[in-house]
Amino acid sequence: MLKRLGAIVSALVLAFAPSLSLAASSTVNALTASPAIVGSQLFYCPVGVASDYKCTATQVGAFVYGQMSGAINVSGTGVVTLPTVNANVGACGSSTAIPTVTLNAGGQATACTTNSIAAPLAGITGLGANVGTALAATLNGSGALSATTSPVFVTPSLGTINSGNLAAGTGYTVANLAGAGTGVLTAAGNPVNASGGFITYGSGVCPTTIGTSATLSGAVACFVCTATCTVTLPIPAAGVQYCIQNDTGVASTIQVTPTGSQVTNTSYAYKSPNGTAITSSGALGDQMCFLGRDATHYLLGSFTGSWT
Repeated sequence: MLKRLGAIVSALVLAFAPSLSLAASSTVNALTASPAIVGSQLFYCPVGVASDYKCTATQVGAFVYGQMSGAINVSGTGVVTLPTVNANVGACGSSTAIPTVTLNAGGQATACTTNSIAAPLAGITGLGANVGTALAATLNGSGALSATTSPVFVTPSLGTINSGNLAAGTGYTVANLAGAGTGVLTAAGNPVNASGGFITYGSGVCPTTIGTSATLSGAVACFVCTATCTVTLPIPAAGVQYCIQNDTGVASTIQVTPTGSQVTNTSYAYKSPNGTAITSSGALGDQMCFLGRDATHYLLGSFTGSWT
């Protein structure tokens, strides 16, 4: 009888006592959108038929964060940080140094070193012919660029110069001049008033004597007649030069005798017999210049007036 009573009491307790747990498949009302979850609220965490738990938001978060893995660090409170893979922090590289960066599988920079900017000439493309060679050569050396204020170019030839001022240039010889008349370049290459050179006529460099009679000598000589005069030329030699003329305001005859020689013009259309005197008409400005051609001939360089 007592056993039966105990069984009835137990059944009544089970029937009317509040439930202490919910099954894993129990239905829980959804949280509406209006209230926010706060740290003091609890979560229902079913883990079994008779051993469900109530969980705080911190406990749920710690569980979720603990499931994360990879190249990040997450604290139990949700703070996410990247792991330190390079202790050398700060800027890397500059305007004169190129950075070399090492990356890991996750794309993080694990190291950074710098290299000086020094591009080899062999790696530079697009240069003109021989430019690379000139850049690689020692400055101011043979075949190199020149940085001096007065460079001396030896090779290659400068070619044809179309413009520029050659007043300070040297080394350009008379033989390189073009367009000169016959004998001009030869005379230009000899000293003035010397054998084979030009005459400075008058009271300048040409040795000048004044009077009515003279026998000229030397490589260059000039004579000015102040009245009727006679002038004797020496035996000619190649390149000697003599000029005779009337003085200013004088209209007298001039007689020139070439000793032991013949006087001709450049075309040989005129020839005087050996030693024959040549005489002017006696007019203002009469003048005649002689150029020694060889030991027996004078060339008639120039003359003014009528001569016979």
